[in-house]
Order: sequence, then structure tokens, then C-alpha cells
Amino acid sequence: MAAWQTEGDKPSGHPVATVKLRPAAHGDLGVTVETVGLQKPIDLNGVVVQGLNCDWRPGDSFDEHFLKGTCRRYLHLDHGAVDDQLVLAPLASALNKAGFVVVRFELLGNGMEIASPGVNWAKMHMTAVGRRPAQDFWAFIALGKLVPPPIQVQYGEPWNRIAWPHP
Repeated sequence: MAAWQTEGDKPSGHPVATVKLRPAAHGDLGVTVETVGLQKPIDLNGVVVQGLNCDWRPGDSFDEHFLKGTCRRYLHLDHGAVDDQLVLAPLASALNKAGFVVVRFELLGNGMEIASPGVNWAKMHMTAVGRRPAQDFWAFIALGKLVPPPIQVQYGEPWNRIAWPHP
């Protein structure tokens, strides 16, 4: 089973949640969730807060099918640069429990797959379209109890501490 499926591969009629994650400065994690196919109303904000267990700051929320926000200081910093394992299994489980059969994850930015038995993250490439530049990203599709393994996230350049002599 592949960790990533194209839009045409998703099971028709099944509720799908797409989660886009973007590491940012200060260890923040930008999160966007888009959903389709769920017939019952849910508190998407509550599901995300439960699944990520973070200092959640909601951003734009257009309706119950779209949510954007930030987990503040969610990722560990090493000398000013993000270097941490991102564990998304609880979010996949929370979305699955809310009724989403398929949960697609996209990690934009630098990531490194952590070897684990079974299905792993797949490195993908998005070609340039119009003014949007080409971009690499990591992807995983969670189906039911199949949840994403941790992935190592790196963002930014570590600073070096330089000791200056005092006169």
C-alpha cells in the first residue's frame, strides 16, 4: 500500500480530511484542514485541538469544512532552528473518530523520514504553476487505523554562539 494516493485514487463517497502542515519560525506549526464528504456537522476546531494538544491559535475559518490556524511553539528549537519529531497519529485518530475515513497529510518544508516498519511518508514534488514555485513536500495517507509514523522536521538554520572577548 502506498503512503500517498493521487486525487483520482481516493475512495469515492468516503469523507476525506486533508491536513497541510507548515513549520515556521519560533517552532510554530501552521495547520490547514480541509474536509469533504462528511454528512454530519462537527466541531472541526475541537477535533484539531484534541488531536494536536497544542497552544492552538485559530486563524481563518470559513465554515465547518475549512480550518486554518497555528500551534504556537509546537516544535523544538535547536540553536534557533526547528529540529523535532512531528507525531501526527493522535490527530489522524481524532479525525477518523470524527468520521473521516481518509486523512491526507502534507508536510511542506524540510522533513526526513524516520525508518519505521510498515508504511512510511513519501517525498513528493509539486511542479511550478503560474507564480507558484516548484516545491518538495512529504505526504502520508491515513486510512482508518493506519496512522502516520513520526517524521523528523527541520526548518531554518541553527545559529552559532560566538564568544566575544571582553576588553
